Amino acid sequence: MKRLSFIILILLLAATLALAKEGPASGSTEFIGKIINFILLFGGLAYLLFQPLKRFLEKRTEQVEKALQEAETSNEETLKKLEDIKKRLANLKEEVAAIEKEGKVEGNLAKEKIIKEAQLELARIKNFTQEEIKMLTLAGLNEIREYTAELATAIALERIKERMTPQMQSKIFDKSLKNIEQLYERTSTN
Repeated sequence: MKRLSFIILILLLAATLALAKEGPASGSTEFIGKIINFILLFGGLAYLLFQPLKRFLEKRTEQVEKALQEAETSNEETLKKLEDIKKRLANLKEEVAAIEKEGKVEGNLAKEKIIKEAQLELARIKNFTQEEIKMLTLAGLNEIREYTAELATAIALERIKERMTPQMQSKIFDKSLKNIEQLYERTSTN
């Protein structure tokens, strides 16, 4: 079909050239020649550019269709994301309330735990303090006893020194010797 169009085009071109060489052209022949030239020029251009133009338009159509599909897919994804965001925003108040409630519960539990630990620490400190008071009291009593004993000994020693005269010392010494002698005699007879 294309060959037939090409052959007809060449014949028309040849006829135009033949008419143009015959002589002075009249107004109608000149008009027909211009029409034939127009048809030949644009027909030839159409013949030569038909396949590349067809391929270009097919590629461009594919690109436009692909771009439309991508835009539609992107639009669907965007709508899904928007819907998810709307759902999350709707649930946001509930999530905040749940987090707040959970925080209060955890805060109360932590508060109770701290109070219990403080009470245990207070009891431990009280026990420790009572034990320390007992120990300090016993130590104080022992110190008072020692002081009292030392004081009583010192007072007794002072009294003894006041009463002790050289005659009394001599009597005590004699009496002690007699006691030792008696003790020696008993042990030697046994």
